[in-house]
Formats: sequence, C-alpha cells, structure tokens
Amino acid sequence: MVQQFLIYGLTTDGKKFRPSDWADRFCGVLAPFNNKGLERNIGRPHTYSRYAYPLIFKGEKVVFVDRCVEDIEALAWQFIISFVKDNNLMMVEVDSSVRQELFPNLVSGSSMVS
Repeated sequence: MVQQFLIYGLTTDGKKFRPSDWADRFCGVLAPFNNKGLERNIGRPHTYSRYAYPLIFKGEKVVFVDRCVEDIEALAWQFIISFVKDNNLMMVEVDSSVRQELFPNLVSGSSMVS
C-alpha cells in the first residue's frame, strides 16, 4: 500500500493552482495533527504536522502527505482526498527514488516518521 504522496499545485490538465500560498493554507488546516514535541518552523507563524507539510520539489510547490493521517484522524484524510479531487490536483506516490531526492540525508531503510 502506498504510504506517502506529493500533492502538486498543478491540476491534472496542467494549470497552476491558485492562490499561490495554497500549500501553506492547506497544511495550516492540518497542522494540529500530531505536533507534540516539534519545534516551531523558523519564519512560520505555526508548526506544520509532520504528516502533511509544504515542500519545493523540482521547482514546484508540493505538499508531502503521509497516509498515517488516516489512522490518526479519518476525517482529516477525507479532507485531503476531497481537496485533491475537488480541485482536480495531481497527487503522486512517493516512491524510493523520490524519497531519496526529498530526504537525501535519511539512512536507507529508516523511518521518516517517529
């Protein structure tokens, strides 16, 4: 089963999704989920969830999502899936090659989430 995804700020027909801060807003809604013990993000007014946070990947703003959100709060997972479908956004699996590009400092085989 796929465990991690990237949601792109592009629709499936190639149009840029607006507003430009969509990823920050989207992740802000999901920020309350399992942030215990995390430091505040420098320059950010809040801390994102370790399971849904914005990144720049290959020059595109994306949101990294870990499927374990579904186990923590099923309604949050439904929100994620509905947001993607309602806005016709691209959501792709994070495979091992993408994971290596996103997190090059992780030791092979180690868990990204503690």
